[in-house]
Amino acid sequence: SEQDAVRVVDDQIGCPTWTRELAPALEALVECPPGVYHAAAGGSTSWAGLASRVFERLRLSCEVVPIRSDEYPRPAHRPAYSVLQSGVAGAPRLRQWDDALDDYLEWAP
Repeated sequence: SEQDAVRVVDDQIGCPTWTRELAPALEALVECPPGVYHAAAGGSTSWAGLASRVFERLRLSCEVVPIRSDEYPRPAHRPAYSVLQSGVAGAPRLRQWDDALDDYLEWAP
């Protein structure tokens, strides 16, 4: 709300996952057979996509200027694609990231 525009990385794709939904899924995994599981929200978006959705839902008029990762240097390398999905039968399934985001924005102080 303090800026007219923000520069946000648009070439890193992931699954924004609300910890309030992740925690019960991880607890449920305790009951699953041993194995490798991924627990993440459904769908995917870029950091710029997430920022745009937040501003849209909060009705903030702030432009999201998409940039490449190399325009926003970070000390640690970030993967371009880090979407997690579990194909294991019986693994917990989380809601779509944007549906959970709506609930988070209503819940957040």
